Amino acid sequence: MSLEFVKVLLVFLFGLSSAENSNVIQPFIVNGTDTRIEDFPSMVSIRLKGDHLCGGTILNDEWILTAAHCLYGMPSDFSVQYATTVISQIGMNVAFAEKLVRHENYRPSIHKNDIGLLKLRTPLNITTFRKNYRATLAMIRSHYSTGSRAVLVGWGANSVNSIFDDIVSESH
Repeated sequence: MSLEFVKVLLVFLFGLSSAENSNVIQPFIVNGTDTRIEDFPSMVSIRLKGDHLCGGTILNDEWILTAAHCLYGMPSDFSVQYATTVISQIGMNVAFAEKLVRHENYRPSIHKNDIGLLKLRTPLNITTFRKNYRATLAMIRSHYSTGSRAVLVGWGANSVNSIFDDIVSESH
């Protein structure tokens, strides 16, 4: 099992499990430390009208995995910034959305099934980036023991009163 797989899976499982127990989305990378996108090449910034909205994960060169609560509005309003550590570097490595897909049983009031996909208009141009940019996802019956190491990655705020971090962070 690859460490990249564990990182990606746990980011989404953490988000889904915390959403099951709360009606409030918590966009924080608490006690996070700055990291580099080269260490988490499947991580992307999902942007709404050019501004960072949510994190996502590259599944392949045309599909991005994210939370359903991030996918409201017209696909033409969405873009993805990839292969960049600093999200204020606007215009670098940008791909535009063609289609937004939320889980058919997504329940926004309780964040149940809070998972979605963003299809890109054109495939990502990853030739200048690492070859391991795609996330590896778990099989349905995969199990992880209590105490397994988890790493959360994103541009979330570090506290309640702060704004999104400009540099991608990780927290263990």
